[in-house]
Amino acid sequence: MTYPCPLPGRKVIKLMNRHHVTIRELSDRMGITMKRIRQVRRDGVHHPGFIRDWVQHITGDDPGQIS
Repeated sequence: MTYPCPLPGRKVIKLMNRHHVTIRELSDRMGITMKRIRQVRRDGVHHPGFIRDWVQHITGDDPGQIS
């Protein structure tokens, strides 16, 4: 699967739902606050390196290069 840059918040929400990942779970996995996760779900992610981190933590798989 390919991921767009920037990654819109709606796509983050769909990805979390598809992989059954809650905000609390993702907060524990990434070591960030639930407030930050809610912000990303609202605004999306804009940097390719950060998109890769988010996708990897949500899915559990490395998505490879994000362009």
